[in-house]
Amino acid sequence: MSHFIRNESDSERKEKYIDTLMMIYDQRIEYYNKKGSNLGRKAVDYYQYRTADFEGAYNLFKESIGITKNASQGPIVIYYFRLAAKMVKEGAADPSLVIETYDEVSNIIDYNLTKYQGKQKKLETWLNVKGNIEAEFEPFATCEDLVAIYSKKFAQNPDDLELLKKITSILDKKGCEEDQLFMDATIQLYKLESSPESAYLISRMFLKETNYTQALIYLTEATAMTDAEKLADVYYYMAICNYQIKKYSVARSNARKSLEHNPNNGQAYILIGDMYAASAKNCGNNDLTSKVAFWAAVDKYSQAKRVDSSVTNTANQRIRDYRKHYPSMETIFFYNLKEGDTYKVDCWINETTTVRAAPQ
Repeated sequence: MSHFIRNESDSERKEKYIDTLMMIYDQRIEYYNKKGSNLGRKAVDYYQYRTADFEGAYNLFKESIGITKNASQGPIVIYYFRLAAKMVKEGAADPSLVIETYDEVSNIIDYNLTKYQGKQKKLETWLNVKGNIEAEFEPFATCEDLVAIYSKKFAQNPDDLELLKKITSILDKKGCEEDQLFMDATIQLYKLESSPESAYLISRMFLKETNYTQALIYLTEATAMTDAEKLADVYYYMAICNYQIKKYSVARSNARKSLEHNPNNGQAYILIGDMYAASAKNCGNNDLTSKVAFWAAVDKYSQAKRVDSSVTNTANQRIRDYRKHYPSMETIFFYNLKEGDTYKVDCWINETTTVRAAPQ
């Protein structure tokens, strides 16, 4: 049928071929099931051959993805979003359609990117899908546009849970947390349906306001989330809060918990190193012991850049700064030590490190 459609010049006859093709898809669904995936294939052909009927194609895509959900095929996801963007560009739909469709498909993409970690070929397929979607979404992605679209909807339906979830999700994904709409929608969502996810969003607001005590209250509630990546962030932010209020031991426990969920979080190692460096003077009472914490701090900075290349510059700068605070060679010798010896740093740090002298 596709061959006949492509090669038919008579418009009336071509329409009959298209009708036949659609009927074949319907029969395929009836006799072979797999309704979701076959509806997706039908939607692609409908979109290609009935280019003027945006709504008909969109409804087919939406029904297909509503059935297959995270098992949706990458090309179907791309066509679905591309059609939504086209409808908005041509004035056939409100701009909110493309944003809501983006929110829907990005959840599918994120699921599959996580699912196929370590399976290079499939991972690359979904990274390609993500790239296509992000490029298509770019013209609609400014915070100003998103806020303009959703402020009106929020004002009209402040108690609509699904709307509140969409607003907070899309503004969070696009980095628009600074806007008042994000704060208002997050607080309203928490009032109507308190959950670990909404608690996490509220904690982020208190973090931006440097209200670390309040942020910790909501972050503690957010630890009930099940997503490993988000939990890594939750515990990392808890570590920052406890670091800021100088509860170093608790902050380190938080950072280690973050690393359990994301071993490649170099920022967590940087934070532990910063706490060790900040504790140096208080953890010693002479020229040696008041400086040995810098050895442990530099160990953490070195570990940070080993697991996370994105923090390399930060780690290297910290290493350069704190190596200057190592004990001198004379001090090391005075306490019967030599470079390369194993040394146990006491105080709350309680870690084994290696003796090193300050650069000459």
